[in-house]
Amino acid sequence: MAEDYLFSGPVQTDEQRVGLTLIDRHGRLWTPPLTAEHLMDGEAEFLYFSKMGGFVPTEVAADSIVSNPAHYGAGGFEGIRLLRSRYGDMFPDLSHNIGRFIYSSMAFNLSLLRQTMAIFDDSEVRYVTHLQRTPFEFFADCEKILSSNGHVTMGVEVHYNDGRVENRRIPFKLLAKFGAEEREFTMREMEGVICALAYLNKIVRGPPFPAEGTALINSAYWRPWFWVSGEYGLKIPTVITREMANGAKILVDKPLYCAVATLPWKGSYLEPNRRLLLAPYERIGKSMPVSKKIAGCYVNSTLNINAATILTFGEVLAVNSDNQIVEGSAENLVFFVRDKMTNKLRAYFPPLSSKVLAGTNRNRAYKVLKVLEEGFIFQGQKVEYVPEAPNKDFVLNSLRGKTNAEILGVVLMGTGAGFVSAESITSNPELAEWMLLDELRSEETPPDPIILRRIHETSEELVINNRAEHPIVDIFRKACAELILSDNGGRITPPYAIFSNGCDNAEQIFGVSIIDAFNGDPGAARDFKAKADGGYFAERVNGLKQPDELMERHREASRVVRRMNDLSIGKRCTPINRIAQRV
Repeated sequence: MAEDYLFSGPVQTDEQRVGLTLIDRHGRLWTPPLTAEHLMDGEAEFLYFSKMGGFVPTEVAADSIVSNPAHYGAGGFEGIRLLRSRYGDMFPDLSHNIGRFIYSSMAFNLSLLRQTMAIFDDSEVRYVTHLQRTPFEFFADCEKILSSNGHVTMGVEVHYNDGRVENRRIPFKLLAKFGAEEREFTMREMEGVICALAYLNKIVRGPPFPAEGTALINSAYWRPWFWVSGEYGLKIPTVITREMANGAKILVDKPLYCAVATLPWKGSYLEPNRRLLLAPYERIGKSMPVSKKIAGCYVNSTLNINAATILTFGEVLAVNSDNQIVEGSAENLVFFVRDKMTNKLRAYFPPLSSKVLAGTNRNRAYKVLKVLEEGFIFQGQKVEYVPEAPNKDFVLNSLRGKTNAEILGVVLMGTGAGFVSAESITSNPELAEWMLLDELRSEETPPDPIILRRIHETSEELVINNRAEHPIVDIFRKACAELILSDNGGRITPPYAIFSNGCDNAEQIFGVSIIDAFNGDPGAARDFKAKADGGYFAERVNGLKQPDELMERHREASRVVRRMNDLSIGKRCTPINRIAQRV
């Protein structure tokens, strides 16, 4: 069938080099190799770019090199996986990723701060209190917000001079440029964009589906990102002064651009090299908003992982200023430890206060280890949850056999990595000296030379569980996977959920009516809309038991999405033959 855009069998990551195609102000066409090239999946025909009004072919999506992130790093991103499961191909806890995307953008959007400050314009206000949420609480709120099509909010209590106390919710709206317009990019709209790309880039597949847990799909990695534009000048502040019609001047945030793409990704990047190096550069802390997924924070990770890669390690373990092991370069951690004297099991879980990313896989791990009523059970024994990043010396000495603690497993977890256990940890205290090679000497320090030795002579590799994955790791991994599929699929989002609340969201995304998508056939459009309004696309279908019913939902959604996109692109671009006719 010409409109059957779904395929069975494994997805092969076919990486292709895609170059930008640009026409300058003089009508000259610039194509590769004269413009930069980048790797994309061969099937990834489209990405979403708010500035260009919606989905566009990957080879035309571009921004100016004088945008803020290229110079100052004012941008952020998200990582999302489409996974295989008994419910077919689906996104796990998608509301968490979308909510964190908005949370990360707060690093460059100070509207919450300004709105809270504005409360004090009332002279009767004495003070304001705010109770911060934990990542678990925040992600739980995001589930409700997306379900109700609401806004991410911050709660405050306003205390007045006369003793009154007033509860307020301050909404945070992610404002982005859509063409010449600046408007909110809602959570539900982002959900629809992410779902639509699963069909536009031909990623959704049919049976067979895994009977247990989840499985990775090659090339099914989503990268939403935002960045501060350079439209109002290339300066460090992301806050600008704007003059109103009445002559008043107000502070506003520079416009954000938002984009979503699917990228080449083959399984977990931590396999098969699971040898870890203690990072030579200290993990950044209070000076950066490390709980947010923003570009600048990853400079620290880049420096560390570059050193590890040169030395043939698969990943690093970052150490903070308190000498605690807190993260990998792009993963959260959990340490499983057995007390050899009491046989007691503990899970050391670096808390947010140790300056770690508020990871979505980390949130699932937290629920498995702490929140679920029974906790995490291994061989009939409950594993004690310890909200603490382990001290580096404690970990190394335990691996050396110098403490009563036995390190059973060190698990790195992230969207790109999955849940992977480490094989060994290598310590090299003198590696920091090597990192000084490309640094300048401070003026007040004496001109003493740096003394360097062969790196392997100063390294100590400490093996975890004889290089084999401990059974506790596999049970933990499976518990986190089954958590995704709990509540009868209530935690997952199938791509056809773009129509789970009717057709309004898709019409907003594409700027096309459902009637137009059915070639002006109002009867067919009404039938489809009735299905959508009636909850047909809100259902979670078990593909093991009802594969035909599941795939029919995907096919119907795919056909409509692709038709709407064709119409949308037709409205926003001019075919080259029309340009030639004008000339």
